[in-house]
Amino acid sequence: MLKKIYDIVDHLRKHVQGSGLSKKIDLVITSPFSRIIQTAVGVFGGGAYTDGVDVMPLMVADAGNSGRPAISSFGCPPFLAVELCRKHLGVHP
Repeated sequence: MLKKIYDIVDHLRKHVQGSGLSKKIDLVITSPFSRIIQTAVGVFGGGAYTDGVDVMPLMVADAGNSGRPAISSFGCPPFLAVELCRKHLGVHP
């Protein structure tokens, strides 16, 4: 199941990068749920993080036991996790 989700995230990232949309985004606002943050970082993050880069990773390798590599914060918009973006059970069935 997770592989399919990560394939979708990778495809969406390629689309966002290829369309030029990534250059027009000033801020990424997301829910505080870890899976939602991982999805947002996968789509809008700065790409693969490698040792020796002088910036902190946006997401560490294997975050949430995802098996995914670290993602760089270089060249990506800032991220903001907002509690009001959380889905409330029973409110949006």
